[in-house]
Amino acid sequence: MPAPSTPPSAPEVSAALDLLVEQFSQPLAFLRELVQNSLDAGTNRVDVSVHHDAGQGCAVVEVVDTGEGMDREIIDHQLTRLFASSKEGDFTKIGKFGIGFVSVFAVKPRAVVVDTGRAGQAWRVLFHPDRTFDRIVLDEPIDGTRVRVYVDMPRSALSKFSRDCRDTLVFWCRHCEVEVCFDGVPLNQPFSLEATYQFRHAVPGTEVVVAPSDPVNSFFGFYNRGLTLFEGRGSPLPGVSFKVRSRYLEHTLTRDQVLQDENYRKAMRVVEEAAFIRMPRHLMDHLGQTPDPELWKAAANVFQWPGVLPRLERIPVFDGLDSSRFSLRDLRTREGPCHSMEEDELARAAAAEGEKVVLVQGETDPRLEALRAAGLVSVSVAQRWFLPRELPVPPQDEPLLEELRALLEGLGIREVRLIEPVAGLPRAVRIRAVGRAHRRDQAQGPILALQAGRGLSEPCASLGRLDPNLAAFLLARGVVLDLDAGAASGADLLERAVQRRREAPPRRFPAPTRRKRR
Repeated sequence: MPAPSTPPSAPEVSAALDLLVEQFSQPLAFLRELVQNSLDAGTNRVDVSVHHDAGQGCAVVEVVDTGEGMDREIIDHQLTRLFASSKEGDFTKIGKFGIGFVSVFAVKPRAVVVDTGRAGQAWRVLFHPDRTFDRIVLDEPIDGTRVRVYVDMPRSALSKFSRDCRDTLVFWCRHCEVEVCFDGVPLNQPFSLEATYQFRHAVPGTEVVVAPSDPVNSFFGFYNRGLTLFEGRGSPLPGVSFKVRSRYLEHTLTRDQVLQDENYRKAMRVVEEAAFIRMPRHLMDHLGQTPDPELWKAAANVFQWPGVLPRLERIPVFDGLDSSRFSLRDLRTREGPCHSMEEDELARAAAAEGEKVVLVQGETDPRLEALRAAGLVSVSVAQRWFLPRELPVPPQDEPLLEELRALLEGLGIREVRLIEPVAGLPRAVRIRAVGRAHRRDQAQGPILALQAGRGLSEPCASLGRLDPNLAAFLLARGVVLDLDAGAASGADLLERAVQRRREAPPRRFPAPTRRKRR
């Protein structure tokens, strides 16, 4: 039979209390602990206030709740005894170590007064600076619990102290499930992230909110019933910001980290399911309904996550012409898609040739960033396609073009047309038909298109009116160079030009006018 344990001595208890008090690196964190105890007591509201007691020369922090309160047994066996907690194993409670109340001594109070009542009992427990206490019976009944902490402080320091108390409450308690007020003003904030797009998911006992984010600065936070356990930057899930609140999560004894036990791993599995399985599909559905640029920025992040794209690539979300939609799979052509800022004639002509044209708002449109993240590089329609528009040939230039057609027959060219200038094209290009889109890198066809102002420049046109054969030869030489037809074609042109000159009737030039001598 084991020997009965020996109760600790007063010095041992004092030393233990000192160690517990020292663990609270932020003295005002006692507010978090008191709110936590109120939540454990089942309160539906917590009111915190700070005022100055001029007579005592101290600040008074008051925390009031509407919870169950305490009777003498709870006071004797939990409030005033270390590690005597009935909360162990009860997941409706947050505190598991029975030490939260000790944190009030981190601010070195002159006194701490606890008024509480339960089952017809009403008690006041007065804690002294040396952490001894008096238990006093009260005559008037009390609902819930009221804790007052008296801290020596001049009135001039009250304003900053009050702000610090409020900031502490906002940090630790802003997501509490019950209303938390400071000086009568609610501090509760929505359980959400600072992101335009975010996704919520819940299972019994656990709720998460996730959002795509920058991998370096991604935010993460852990909460129990809304009370902050730990927050930080540099999420354990790269590229994912998240908040998770779960009744199963606990903080460590030192209150500076989340206890990474099986419950933590269970909560993280819920976060991973929300982020990597459920959110991507939800995001794609939203892209199909609301083309918000911020959603596309989120998609650009999601598309980079390993294993996500195969589950998303068949969903049509990219706008095309005539209200059509493309999926990533549709756009995975050998060269990738094209994009256009409007449904103009060139875009329609390229689409008629089978090109996938995505509509965007500009070259900085996040749709293009999303495509790049998915491994697709899009170029503007005008970079890949051109649309030849025919111009009428001036009558005086017809002889020149007639000679040019005759010279180029050997190159398989049946027609010569004059077209509007096209930026980035050589002065002569082969096409299949006028008014039809052609790829810039695959310009082939039986028609030679000459750009107005370039192929028929003024010097060549002027020469053609005097000597069409010579002008046509010079122009044809330039065409051969533009078409990269080779030296043999150049020699053939010369031979054909000479032959046509021999066969052509002699041209009569006007005789020069002689000036009479006086």
